[in-house]
Amino acid sequence: MMALGLFLTSLFVATFLRSSVIANNDLAWRGAIIGQLILIVWSAGPLRAWWRMRRRRGAGLVVGLVVLGLASSGYEVVILRIYLPLMEARKVPIAEWFSKTAESGRRTFDARFVYEELRRDLPRDAIVQANPTRWNDVYHGLYGQRQTAAFDRLCGSVLGGDPAPCASMQAELAPLFWHDGDIDKACDAWNIRVLIAKDDDPVFGDRSAWPWTRAPIAVAESVRAVRCGSR
Repeated sequence: MMALGLFLTSLFVATFLRSSVIANNDLAWRGAIIGQLILIVWSAGPLRAWWRMRRRRGAGLVVGLVVLGLASSGYEVVILRIYLPLMEARKVPIAEWFSKTAESGRRTFDARFVYEELRRDLPRDAIVQANPTRWNDVYHGLYGQRQTAAFDRLCGSVLGGDPAPCASMQAELAPLFWHDGDIDKACDAWNIRVLIAKDDDPVFGDRSAWPWTRAPIAVAESVRAVRCGSR
């Protein structure tokens, strides 16, 4: 009965509820895993019975179901690991949450190189800021290694903290990545030491804007980092 209760609860949550404090629906995605675990446990009995009667009529249906289940799980394992190479080969749609272009390998290498340079050159208490209007800046999250003022448009407040100051912060920081502006003033206001522009930030394409007019302290083909502020 406990297993049945867990399964039905998981099914109800994944079907009728959703996350409300974050953009992606993690509640449904992760909540369904409990139901899947219960189904795996329940499958032991039918599989044991099938093994005893595998030579009798009707066993083929069980074999088909087992093959279908293993094939779907195998497909998921494989596609998770080869999707990005397939994306670069333009065989599957671009995963825009990760990269705006198909050249994800080169862009990932560039981002890691720049962030590694910053990690070596900047003190541990330095604040580094990338485009805060992104839904999920994977590169900044993976390789940043330094504090940031605003990771996303809500400044991470959905996970705790006061969201009130975020609006004024975004009003100063967000425009810097869409068009040129007074980056020193904004950086001084929020104690930021370095700004990072990537090739899918609108300001990156403007050769008269700060990513290009200031000498970079770390640079790659698709990522540029510059100092800012009066300190």
